[in-house]
Amino acid sequence: MVNKNPLLRQNLQVGLVQKLALTPALLQKIELLKLSHLELSDFVKNELMQNPVLEEDPSTRGSESAAATEISLEEAAGKSDATQDRSFEDIDYQAFFGEYLDSGQRGLGYEDYERPGFETFAVKPTSLYEHLSWQLGLETTTPVVDLAAQEIVGNLNSEGYLEMELDEIQASLQERIIREGLNLSVGSADVEEALRVVQRLDPPGIGARDLRECLMLQLQHWELSNTPEYRILRDHAELLEQGNLEAIAELEDCSIEDVRVVLARIRHLNPKPGLQYESDATIYIQPDVYIYKMGQDYVISLNEDGLPKLHLSSFYRRILKSGQMMKEEKKFLREKFRNAVELIRNLDHRKRTIYRVCEIIVQEQRDFLDKGIAHLKPMLLKDVADRLDLHTSTVSRAVTNKWVHCPQGIIELRNFFTLGFKRDGGEDISVYILKKTISDLIEKEEKRRPLSDSDITQKLNNEGIEIKRRTVAKYREEMEIPNSRERRVKT
Repeated sequence: MVNKNPLLRQNLQVGLVQKLALTPALLQKIELLKLSHLELSDFVKNELMQNPVLEEDPSTRGSESAAATEISLEEAAGKSDATQDRSFEDIDYQAFFGEYLDSGQRGLGYEDYERPGFETFAVKPTSLYEHLSWQLGLETTTPVVDLAAQEIVGNLNSEGYLEMELDEIQASLQERIIREGLNLSVGSADVEEALRVVQRLDPPGIGARDLRECLMLQLQHWELSNTPEYRILRDHAELLEQGNLEAIAELEDCSIEDVRVVLARIRHLNPKPGLQYESDATIYIQPDVYIYKMGQDYVISLNEDGLPKLHLSSFYRRILKSGQMMKEEKKFLREKFRNAVELIRNLDHRKRTIYRVCEIIVQEQRDFLDKGIAHLKPMLLKDVADRLDLHTSTVSRAVTNKWVHCPQGIIELRNFFTLGFKRDGGEDISVYILKKTISDLIEKEEKRRPLSDSDITQKLNNEGIEIKRRTVAKYREEMEIPNSRERRVKT
């Protein structure tokens, strides 16, 4: 059957298409740019282990240093030059084979063997999941309740709260039973029983779905269910959240002072019981850039501590130029030389890009470096990218996970880039300063009559800052400051 429709026929066409091909070298350049100092150090050390052509330069001792970037790949490919062969006598046998050439007679001297560090034997802190799972192993329940309890424990957040609904837990557990081919059936009653089992575990208050339930579980654990604290949490939690002590006192038929005493006892409970098992591992920050003030000028210095200085191995270059190699071996070495040269070039590109971005930061944020956060100016990634003739994404990668040590402390580079708002006089004000102003206004407000978002907006407009109420509400929420109704304190 002949296809008479020309739109459905197969044919060949020749055309020019312009597109970006992401070569391995380009991908590596992109990845290197967004690595922090510590991550870059690990990356370079890993490359040193994988690529025999790369060597660490302890202090440019007679070999090609980082300037070997300019070595052409044709040279590395094998154009022969007159080179001296490494003599057999040059090998330091004692260094390589000293242990095996020993006469067998040893003194009582100390043997310096490399031993594992103390960190190898350090005890790993128990996580919340491990602590609860261990307790579940001691509980006597039915198999389906035990599985449901494991599912609940696995879905607790770091604070110990259950954020999933019980029907979602049931559905997830049913999928697991089907997937593992278990002969079990789970119902809503099983999940509810499993939740009660989890809520009996240590620490008290675990497995709660909100703050009220968490505090009530703790009172139940301490057998304080018949106290005013439990009754107020059970019946008047919303009034307590609003700080409406007068209404609580009227409903409980007691004085406001009695309510304050009860509130003080409630505050001694733990609102986040799971955090005591949260790992507080230290996060180390090592600055990528140092900005010093020398006289009236600022000097930018890139941190290269801990970064191996790379050079190309002259030993493998001589082997490659000798021509006494198999085809596969020569192909392998050429590829390793090509990768090594690209790595050195990409590392140099990373340093130059970060340095150029920091130059712009010093020029634009000199008042901040001299006087502090109150003088931070608005600055956008796009503005810096335009000045450096780079793409915005390149500048974004250059400042991501990078830290700078400057006269104002250790600051993340990205924090120098903020939006701005106009004043009446045309002067820009950064978001950081605006948030600090909002926070100061709230801190100085009268607690019985807190400022609403509209009141704060009006005050800022009176100071010449052009801003809308929804923007004030957005920044207030970002600072985790409650609204005026929740901040109001009634006495």
